[in-house]
Amino acid sequence: MTMGQVSLQLGLWTTHGCRFCGPVVSDQGSGLYKCSLSTGLAYYGRKTDAAGLGLNWAESATSTQTQFTAELFYRFSLSSGLQITPSIQVIDNPLDSPGLGTVTVLGLRTRLVF
Repeated sequence: MTMGQVSLQLGLWTTHGCRFCGPVVSDQGSGLYKCSLSTGLAYYGRKTDAAGLGLNWAESATSTQTQFTAELFYRFSLSSGLQITPSIQVIDNPLDSPGLGTVTVLGLRTRLVF
């Protein structure tokens, strides 16, 4: 779809991962997730700007506890090779700190493309 000089596009993604024989064990201990499922939707507009929503469900590798995460973000293209992405994540029942309940995290990512 085109509106004036701006081309609008939608993108959908999903990822999934499970360890059926237990978590991958590293030198530092065991992995955090036994299973994880992520999906999201992005709306692409001006240049390579993108607004999106990501959702994730994860099951603990060491218990029956689960975590749900939702993220809203907007990626700004400052130049052809530099992008910044402010985001807000809401994490329900964080696996690494189960006593916290629901946590809100503000983030800022930088992407350098060359």
